[in-house]
Amino acid sequence: MHQETEDNTIEMLWGKCIVYSLLFLLVVIAFILAPKNVFDKKAPYLLATSMAITKNDNLLLYDYQVYGNIERFEQGLLSDVQEVKLDFQERNEIVAIKIYGENSLIETREDYIFIIDSETPELNIEYYLVKDLEFNDIYIPCRTFIMLFTDISNLVNNIYFALYLVFFIILFPPISIKFLRNILLLLKGYKNKKRPI
Repeated sequence: MHQETEDNTIEMLWGKCIVYSLLFLLVVIAFILAPKNVFDKKAPYLLATSMAITKNDNLLLYDYQVYGNIERFEQGLLSDVQEVKLDFQERNEIVAIKIYGENSLIETREDYIFIIDSETPELNIEYYLVKDLEFNDIYIPCRTFIMLFTDISNLVNNIYFALYLVFFIILFPPISIKFLRNILLLLKGYKNKKRPI
């Protein structure tokens, strides 16, 4: 009778160890894989660009560059545009880039606006400051929106990360303690079982 109860206890301990080890792994994997932020650093620019007003009266000419040949122009589209875009982002502003093309096109890219216009001189890249964006029929300066959204997103990210840590701290210690305790009880049970009577 004593032997049967002992076997049931060992089987129960094995079951508990398996369950707690799975819970332990689940909590650790969730901690590693769960996003640490709600908003990333690009979010204010992505939102502002998506809501930016692209009419000509909302674009202020900031600068332009003239290139001598098509190869230099294409290289400028890659490197020079990136530099100017980063300068605008440092000032919390949205840039619109305008180049020559026969068919007019306005394309909202990730964090800037790309415009093809037949009135732009060939082999020129023109940089425009985008003044306002429209949100729910309300006009807001892009710079104001980006700065405000950055402040709010930082606050939301900090609150989220604090809750994330609290959740982990609440779950991790009890599960790991119960897991270790059941392992020790299991080892103790096997040690007692091997002792001669």
